[in-house]
Amino acid sequence: MWSCYDNINDNLPQMNNSCEAWHRSLSELIGGNHPTKWKFITVLQREQGLNEARIEQYLAGMQRAEYKKIVEAYKDIDLMDYLRGLSHKVSF
Repeated sequence: MWSCYDNINDNLPQMNNSCEAWHRSLSELIGGNHPTKWKFITVLQREQGLNEARIEQYLAGMQRAEYKKIVEAYKDIDLMDYLRGLSHKVSF
C-alpha cells in the first residue's frame, strides 16, 4: 500500500508525482489557458522566488509542522487500532 508516512518522516515531498503538482500550481498562478509572454515570465519569476525561499527554509532546518505532528502521533497508536480505523474508510 502506498503511503506518505515515510516521505514525511524523511522530509521528502508528500506527493508521488511532484511534476504534476508543480504543473497544477503553475496553471493556477497563470490563471488561464493562453497567457501573454509577459504574464508567463512574471509567473516564472514569482515561482523562482518561492522556490528559492523554500530552499532557504529547508537549509535552515525548517519542517512542515502540521504534517510532522500528525506523523509523530502515529507512534502512539496501536497497529491493530490503526488498521481497524483504516478498514472503516475502505469501500468497494
